Amino acid sequence: MKTFWQIFSNWNEEQVSTLRQNNIEIEEGCNSLVIDNDIYTTIKPLLDKWGVLANIGVKFTTKEVLNSEYSVLHRWNMIGYPMPDNNGGYLDITYDTRNLCRDCGVGKFQNGDFRLKSIIKRPFWGLGWIFDEFFVSIDAYNEIFKPFRIECRKVRLFKSDCEIDSIVQLVLPEITEPLDLSNYSNQVCTKCGAIKYSAKIIGFFPLHSHPISHMYKSYEVFGDGCSAYKRVFVSKELRERMIEYNLSKFTDFVPCY
Repeated sequence: MKTFWQIFSNWNEEQVSTLRQNNIEIEEGCNSLVIDNDIYTTIKPLLDKWGVLANIGVKFTTKEVLNSEYSVLHRWNMIGYPMPDNNGGYLDITYDTRNLCRDCGVGKFQNGDFRLKSIIKRPFWGLGWIFDEFFVSIDAYNEIFKPFRIECRKVRLFKSDCEIDSIVQLVLPEITEPLDLSNYSNQVCTKCGAIKYSAKIIGFFPLHSHPISHMYKSYEVFGDGCSAYKRVFVSKELRERMIEYNLSKFTDFVPCY
């Protein structure tokens, strides 16, 4: 695993000169820079003095990902939005929102089918604003996910409300066992008191002692603002199949420990 930092600022002449003295090339004006962890440690006092924020990033080796018994699905194709998409209109026709906090997004659970604006011809993808639900072609479901006993539900076409026979939504169970997230920052909603953890990946992700399925959701909620979602865990066996059939790349996964 390699840790790196991305920094961004509207750099002035003095800052550029100081950074160049530290063998860091940057141009004046609004620019971003990616530096490794050792360099970041050296210049952090300067960044703090200037009020420049840095975002941590991590990169895993192929071996680290492929050898992990479970991993977190971190990237995927985002195509379209749940319908109706104006003012979050999809919420009330897709979820039970009686316990939903509109400030932090925690408290909803799905009780209706997702509606799509058009039929999407991809084998595996997700919708914008929805970070813990995934959709697959019926062929991909039967070939890859069904053998792992992952359930599915139908998807509908918006306005006509007709069932789409070529696409299904994966139905993922939620584990009740908590994670050790002591290294992750969290925020408490001032309105409802719900806890959400930072969505930033800071290293190998913690794993449950007793995973419940080849693909399942965390008990904890992650996100910022009104975004609230569960982390999705994938077993080594299923991950290998997803990569083999080009549904995902190894770089889409964060290995667990």
